[in-house]
Amino acid sequence: MRRYIRVIMLGLLSVMLFVGCNKTVKPGVSEINVDYKDVKSIELYDIEGKKVSELSKEEYPKIISYLNSSKISNDPHILMITGKIMKITFKDSSEISFNSYGSETNCVVSGKYKGKDFNYHLISPDIAKILLEK
Repeated sequence: MRRYIRVIMLGLLSVMLFVGCNKTVKPGVSEINVDYKDVKSIELYDIEGKKVSELSKEEYPKIISYLNSSKISNDPHILMITGKIMKITFKDSSEISFNSYGSETNCVVSGKYKGKDFNYHLISPDIAKILLEK
């Protein structure tokens, strides 16, 4: 009898895991609607937290466009950091951070913009590539 209960429990657990990994995609982060004019700086850091480079002001609209047009993924992802970390600091001193986990199409963004805290798993190949560049 215990064996059957274990099999049923494992089956239910498997179903729950697969339902949780349903590859749904939300429309995007347009609800945040970041304005590139609010950006104070965009900097890239290595894994150890050392500043590698700073993007020019001319690049701000392109990066913010990548963010605003990205989609939100509910797919599971590895909880590790690889590649670079991109930090966007705004004129009000709030900040958002992009972290790579090795994907060439996805990254994780978290932070605060205009008083709103957020944390998203993004589908943004352009930002993911920047984070993985040597």
